[in-house]
Order: sequence, then C-alpha cells, then structure tokens
Amino acid sequence: MRGKIWVDSQDFGWVKVDVDVMEPFSMGLFLARVQPGSHIMFEQVRLADGVWLPARIEIKANAKILFVKSYAMQEEITYSEYCPAQAAIRVGSTNNEIATRAASRLNP
Repeated sequence: MRGKIWVDSQDFGWVKVDVDVMEPFSMGLFLARVQPGSHIMFEQVRLADGVWLPARIEIKANAKILFVKSYAMQEEITYSEYCPAQAAIRVGSTNNEIATRAASRLNP
C-alpha cells in the first residue's frame, strides 16, 4: 500500500487518510484478495469537545473472492450533523417512566 496521512497540528488527530493498493493482499486468510488499483480515503472532523468523528469514507476496490469470483465495489459514505447524545436512562427509572418522559419531549 502507498498513501498519505494528514495530521492536525494541535492535537495530532488524523484528519485524512488516502491509500492506494499497490500489491494484492488477503483478507480473512484466503476469503478475499484485494487487487492493486483499489483506493480507500477516510476523512474525519473534530468536534468542539476535541473528539474526532468520521466525515467521509470513500472506497473503490476490486477483489477476488475465494480466488474465483471477481468483485468490484464503489462506495461513498458521508457523515454529518453530529449532535451531543442525550442521556435517556436514570438509575432507578422504570421503562414506563422513561417512555413517558420520551413521549413528553416529542409532544410538548
């Protein structure tokens, strides 16, 4: 493989990874063999609290399955609109109390 890694200068988080497959490699012993020319790109975004989360993943891959079947994949996954998680469970709360509170948030 050959690639580049972009690193944030403040906290050294991985901003972007861009990799090209130069030589075939196996996954799962002999289950799949990823072929040269395959490409993987992974980007992350830093949130205000300093946590890094995925922003985009792009995969263009060719593989041989069990040395026989050719498989081509092209996929792009984009993540956005991250927001803080809200705690929904309190110690000692019953399921009915939790459901009632959740319903009241949906119908103010």
